Amino acid sequence: MTPDRALDGLRAGVGAPPPARLPVGAPRHELLRTPAAARVGALAAADGLFCFHYEHRAWLSLPDDWLPADADPEADVTEWVEGVRAEPKYQQFRHDLMVASLHPGHRGKWTAHELCHRLVGYGWRAGASPLFHATAARLAELVPVMLWYFLDDAFVARCDRHQHGGGLFRDHCAACERVAAPTADDPLAVERVREGLRFFDAELAAIARTRRTGRPVANCYATLDLCSDGLAYAAAHNARLQSRTFHDYAERFLTPGAGWSATLDDLEARARAVVAAIVDPDARLEPQAKTPEAGADTWARQDVGWRLMQVQLDCEPECADAIEPIVLALAAGGAVADAREAWRALVEEWELPPVEVVFGVGYDIGGGLRCAEVAQAGVTSALPLTFADRAPDVSALLAADADAPSREHIGLRFVASFRDDPCAELARWEAIVASMPPGEAEDDALVGLSPDGWWRLARNARIERFEVDVFAQARRLAAGRGARSPTASERDPIEVGLVRRGAGDVTVVPLTSSERAALVALPEGGGALPCSARRLAALSEAGLILPARWPDP
Repeated sequence: MTPDRALDGLRAGVGAPPPARLPVGAPRHELLRTPAAARVGALAAADGLFCFHYEHRAWLSLPDDWLPADADPEADVTEWVEGVRAEPKYQQFRHDLMVASLHPGHRGKWTAHELCHRLVGYGWRAGASPLFHATAARLAELVPVMLWYFLDDAFVARCDRHQHGGGLFRDHCAACERVAAPTADDPLAVERVREGLRFFDAELAAIARTRRTGRPVANCYATLDLCSDGLAYAAAHNARLQSRTFHDYAERFLTPGAGWSATLDDLEARARAVVAAIVDPDARLEPQAKTPEAGADTWARQDVGWRLMQVQLDCEPECADAIEPIVLALAAGGAVADAREAWRALVEEWELPPVEVVFGVGYDIGGGLRCAEVAQAGVTSALPLTFADRAPDVSALLAADADAPSREHIGLRFVASFRDDPCAELARWEAIVASMPPGEAEDDALVGLSPDGWWRLARNARIERFEVDVFAQARRLAAGRGARSPTASERDPIEVGLVRRGAGDVTVVPLTSSERAALVALPEGGGALPCSARRLAALSEAGLILPARWPDP
């Protein structure tokens, strides 16, 4: 694939009609933000690939024997902190899981990246060496990484600060996320595509040297080192991939060409074919499934089959024998819904994880479930005062996420339907505070008085009005005093500005109604504020407003 042909192919996607079909569970707009993302979305939908919701999936702890010798046994446990569910980097992520993850805590580029992983698939061979597993992981990661840093960063609109480049190689820019859309007028496109193809070829050359010498050979580009990543993945998964359980799983559930490559040559050929299909609309990618429906069923059966076998591994022999017919029925093409009902009957006879855990897979296809208990834990961690004495009803949240998946913080998604409760405004306050990102380095460094009276809001600032005094209500509830409903003295509305400096605590700035109106109306490029010099100094010192421009130093 020549750079010019790749550029022409991606450019042709600008202004093209959106794909007729996109994967289930994926935010549609995230797959239409660039020509490369749209192509990945169309290819993934043709294979029936889809997304599970990370915040609605019950995770099964790994057997100790599958963890590296020096690993913390709790390292694979996912925890909630202020409405954000941590994701252990290597224990939970699996190349052999053919369902893509939608993690609301990640940025929008992850949707295409995750689906690209499933388009490429993975390599596995019985009795393979650790270097095979490391190299297979490296090959499986190559195209998704190339997509992320290069192809998916071409022919895309950016914010004013970054339209000609900037620190976006790893950094997140909320403004760029908001304006991302295909555009032919991208001064960075040529460089991105050419560098991406060079990176791809150099990585394959290093992999060839690795295979020839029998030793890892790195190809480093800026902070990228897929050789190191592959070794880390192998260290985390060698025991699992070399286990008898995975061997049995492969024999029962895997088919060459349907995600699984039995040789490194086959996996490399698949990687090359996926790249060609992304950059060339006329290139044909060998399908992994006969139809999208057949593909979706296959990926769900594989997912649930592996979960059943993982639980089976920790059971007594008689209990494991009772699980075996359910696994075999799934492997033979049985419905996931039938397996779920069979498991429901089994838990009445044996001490096993409930249906809501084993089948709490985070999607609804094939009888799978969205795990309400996991979502409840997330909402409670984000809104601890609101739900200190009860469990949240997350049914509306689960339904909304199934209908229109979003990357908004779980607290904000929840309060969108939590309107008629005495703690509704308190819940909104807690959700806003929990969801506020850290301050940007530029904003933190440039706090000061405006030399010309021209101000802008800090990029992560929020200007809010609450219909009750949520601060007084929060203090009272935290002290365990009185009913949940606001008292008479708490029923007066309050208006505030909120901002976080660096990774510190959120600063709350009380505002008058006129100050709030002026700040809400402040243009993104900055403007004058009708406030006294003392008040401007106070708002500036808090970091809520910053000089819109500085004279030439």
